[in-house]
Amino acid sequence: MHVYALFIKYKMKKYFLISILSLAASAVMVFLLIFPSYDRIVISMANIVEKEKIIADLNDLIQKTDKWRGQIGDREASMNKLNLALPSEKAIPDFFVSLSSLIGSAGIVLEDVKIRVDEKISVLGDTSSIKAFDATLSIRGTYSALKVLLSGLEENIRVADIQSINFDSTKDSDGSVLDFIINLKVYYNK
Repeated sequence: MHVYALFIKYKMKKYFLISILSLAASAVMVFLLIFPSYDRIVISMANIVEKEKIIADLNDLIQKTDKWRGQIGDREASMNKLNLALPSEKAIPDFFVSLSSLIGSAGIVLEDVKIRVDEKISVLGDTSSIKAFDATLSIRGTYSALKVLLSGLEENIRVADIQSINFDSTKDSDGSVLDFIINLKVYYNK
């Protein structure tokens, strides 16, 4: 029985040794086959995260570009509307014709007109195309006639801003007739 026990012990050692060698071979196989794949997976995940960041940055850039295009479109639309309302040159004689018509219909007497040199105007950040000249009108009339004139200037096709209105009563009247000085800024395209 002693021989049989040695045989079994030897056989068990053999199985134990085969098991250990199989386990070691499996560990080496895992190390050689799976770890390189795992490293590739980790590198791929890092690349995916980097690409997602690049895509997010590009989407932000696209949104900013669309926003800027919208702002430019809004400005272009505003400039186009403004260009339709402004004459392409000073057209001072046309301004005087329209002004004298307004003054005559308001029942006011035009005493003097002074024109000051051109200046560039910045409209929506663009200083290249809009210019203006200043016109100072000295007129005489009643307050109600002045209101009619101001209403006419507001509705006039020619774009003009009233910068200031000064008035004084005349010495030779009963106080109903006033002297007015109106400063206008009249716009046109260059």
